[in-house]
Amino acid sequence: MPTDTSRGRPAASRQANRFELSITPPAVQAGEDIRILPADAAARTELGDEDFWLFDDELVAVLRFGDSGVAGAALIDDPAAVARYRAIQHRALSVAVPYETWAARPPTG
Repeated sequence: MPTDTSRGRPAASRQANRFELSITPPAVQAGEDIRILPADAAARTELGDEDFWLFDDELVAVLRFGDSGVAGAALIDDPAAVARYRAIQHRALSVAVPYETWAARPPTG
């Protein structure tokens, strides 16, 4: 899920976020359910600071970052650990905003 904050990640990660946002509209038009988790909502929700991908509710890839972006991932398939990441995902989705709603917001600044 793209975020509108880098949460202290390296510049390469912020560039990746911009890239992800640039390809999001066609993905949404194709039927993807893409949501944005604004920084203020993330701060109010106990999500932790790990960045991860959840595959088929059975495998988690926890990303590791280096100075130039993603440096690797730890793969986790332990059912109890996967359940913990599913719970984090559920909390995130409960406060995330559908991309089209987020994109239609008035500009700030």
